[in-house]
Amino acid sequence: MKLVYEGKNKNVYRLPSGALQIQFKDAVTGKNGMFDPAAKSVLKTIPGAGLSSLRLSAYFFKKLNAIDVPTHFISVNENSPTMFVKDTKPFGPHGIDVICRFRAIGTFEKRFSDIIEHGEELDSLVEMVLKNEDEELPPVTQETLEALHLVTSREFNFMKELSRDVAEFIRRDLAKKGLELYDIKLEFGRDSQTDEILLINEISANNMHVYQGERLINPIELEEILLA
Repeated sequence: MKLVYEGKNKNVYRLPSGALQIQFKDAVTGKNGMFDPAAKSVLKTIPGAGLSSLRLSAYFFKKLNAIDVPTHFISVNENSPTMFVKDTKPFGPHGIDVICRFRAIGTFEKRFSDIIEHGEELDSLVEMVLKNEDEELPPVTQETLEALHLVTSREFNFMKELSRDVAEFIRRDLAKKGLELYDIKLEFGRDSQTDEILLINEISANNMHVYQGERLINPIELEEILLA
């Protein structure tokens, strides 16, 4: 088993079979003493946070697979906590984050603080950002991604529309439990065997802002509420 990626919330290993194994950590990101899934640094360790992220990811990936959304998900082992997924290649050196925004929060709110208010509705706005572990990069346009030979026009539009569909599916699922999705960060990759574009990474509190009323929900709370 070979380590291929070491991140704040998880490590990724390549198995002899060629599949990947994602091992979730109990670390959560944040800043100024507050949990924030968009932060670039680890805030603290919460026992059980890794297992919560695993269970939420499995919950959503299974639902998406059932409606024929192409994902990398294969199976889970909750004793680890570990998720087994198909091997995929990122778009570019580190990949592209696709963010679907329903309300203004975080970096978007800061960028346009003189125009919008916190929590203002954004009508499923989609932005794409080149991934970077150390700093927050600005969104990139379709033309830029095409010029860098990272995606084609068809691939850009496919990921944009599928992101909207997936985000809306998750938003409605959360709403059944009285939760509101403000935004979600998704990621896609190419299947190493077929080149098919797949939804990858994780789907948990680590990559979405979810509120209950005026309160931001942390990873363990989200799992407890959603899977109760």
